[in-house]
Amino acid sequence: MLFLHVSLTQKTLLLSSGTSALSTSIVITGTGFSSVTSDNNVTIAGVDCSVTAATTTEVTCSVGNGPVGAYPVVVTVVDKGDAAIAGTVEFSYTAAISGISPSSGSLGGR
Repeated sequence: MLFLHVSLTQKTLLLSSGTSALSTSIVITGTGFSSVTSDNNVTIAGVDCSVTAATTTEVTCSVGNGPVGAYPVVVTVVDKGDAAIAGTVEFSYTAAISGISPSSGSLGGR
């Protein structure tokens, strides 16, 4: 397997977490990406991050909803392979509860 040499740090993700991650846009910087948008594949927790723009040094993608937790960002470039990432670059899916209704009930659910 051919590894693409990409140097990524936490600072390269413009947004590192989100409570409603769907459509959150992140930017990944490095070298060796394809300028053809469809040649760059990004996943977080096995969920596609839809690539919306790409150059040879930057990939922008729109995050899909994933399970709560911190997961590595995986970049694969067609005909080049997986990106070799220096250090750990993660995206955190978080959950936020703003309220519960009703706030009480009987033991039997009635």
